Amino acid sequence: MMNFWVLQGWLYEALFALVPHRRLVEETAERICQAEGTVLDAGCGTGRLGQWSDANVYGIDFSESMLRTARRRGQQVSPADLDKPLPFGDGMFSKVVSLNVLYAVPRPGFTLKELSRVLAPNGELILATPVSSRLMPLVVEHLRTASAKQMAVSVLNLP
Repeated sequence: MMNFWVLQGWLYEALFALVPHRRLVEETAERICQAEGTVLDAGCGTGRLGQWSDANVYGIDFSESMLRTARRRGQQVSPADLDKPLPFGDGMFSKVVSLNVLYAVPRPGFTLKELSRVLAPNGELILATPVSSRLMPLVVEHLRTASAKQMAVSVLNLP
């Protein structure tokens, strides 16, 4: 699955046409905006969280195509594989965010341990990952709430 995202970084951008996904990122951006210190966006994709938040966000992702887009947006990012030890010291980040990533890593337990390791004591870990029982309700919510333009963009971006 990881190679798919390396090759299809454009597909990640298509997720932002989906109302529930965009709302998740917007609400998370608001939640971290008052963060002191640096926020790690683990699996940052194209850097939308950092773009939409006033927090000091540092993003990591394994997909160079997505990191290129994040850099063009002026985001601080670097390549990292969430299935390997992270290149950061213990407790380095005041908050760690990982949205819609855990389902795509081979060893989610290992990834969670690493995210916890780089989180400062009393820091906040913010996770979201889709589960099959919630996918259809999210699609229905998108169909119910999307504007005509959002619907057109999501249809045009279907793989």
